[in-house]
Amino acid sequence: MVVAITPVKLKEIAGNLDMGMHCLYHLLTGVLETYPDELRMMGDTDDPIWKDVKKKLKKNAKEYLAFKAMDNYESMKVIRVFIANIDDDSVRLRFEDAINFKKPFQNFKEVLNNYMDLREQWFVYKDAQYIAHVQEQLDYFNRKETHEIDGVE
Repeated sequence: MVVAITPVKLKEIAGNLDMGMHCLYHLLTGVLETYPDELRMMGDTDDPIWKDVKKKLKKNAKEYLAFKAMDNYESMKVIRVFIANIDDDSVRLRFEDAINFKKPFQNFKEVLNNYMDLREQWFVYKDAQYIAHVQEQLDYFNRKETHEIDGVE
């Protein structure tokens, strides 16, 4: 079964992944189920509200397409490309320095907060990259499904 997901739903999935949620797309209904990723969320993820969702997803796992968040390597690659495209050499160097020390993500955010115009550009860029990341996963799933239908695995 080839799955088509609307751009609006792709953006929703990307946003949830970026916020630290697990995102699973029901293959038949198109309903999106989410719950906190324990490794990425710092708060209590054992809230009873999530237990029912987890139970349902575990019971019906084959009915869902699970999307994965970017790992740290992928996220840092997105940051590095963004920084490489900053026109002002002194500003670009400031960002490059920030990510070359301990806690590069935190350092990047701190420097970014000093440049409001770049901050806005960053969010637009990051959102586009996350949507592309989700689209790649969907494309992979659809290629895999097409091969399995054709008898090729």
